[in-house]
Amino acid sequence: LSVDVASTERLIDFMVGHGVDGIFLLGSMGEGPLLPDDDARRIVETAVAHADGRAPVLVGVPETSLVRAVSKAKRAQAMGADAVVLVQPYYFPNQPQGALYDYFVAVADALDVPVVIYNLPSTTQNPLDLETIAKLAAHPNIIATKDSSGSIRYMMELLRIRDSLEGFRVLIGEEWGVAPAVM
Repeated sequence: LSVDVASTERLIDFMVGHGVDGIFLLGSMGEGPLLPDDDARRIVETAVAHADGRAPVLVGVPETSLVRAVSKAKRAQAMGADAVVLVQPYYFPNQPQGALYDYFVAVADALDVPVVIYNLPSTTQNPLDLETIAKLAAHPNIIATKDSSGSIRYMMELLRIRDSLEGFRVLIGEEWGVAPAVM
């Protein structure tokens, strides 16, 4: 198996031609944590070069430790990513909120590109509570959160947090949540 560069470029052209707000690579649908590093690098390099500023490129960093997350996030930054999407560590479940907060802040502080925090509790077993999200949203290098909690109440509270902060965004990770979020 190898990266199909031509198809990746066609997909980017299609998405950009239909007005997407960004291109998210190496997410939680399997390609982020499962691809070999060489293939992941090739996808990021291809997307950054082919998007060529027509849409921002966001690169997922699903990792198990702070050291690995900072390393992969810095690599994405060096390859030209416009932002990284950082999921909470997923190997050790039920981490204290303070530890999760420190994790996101440490990565955000290590980068020059913005960070999107990705709450993916079904995979990580480390749900981010709303107070932690609100504190993280105040960090100058954290620009958004992506929510895949599966809770409409949680999503609505995230939108309230967004409304209290200039420029902070909420991305919906599950399709069912798009219509309620827009409403």
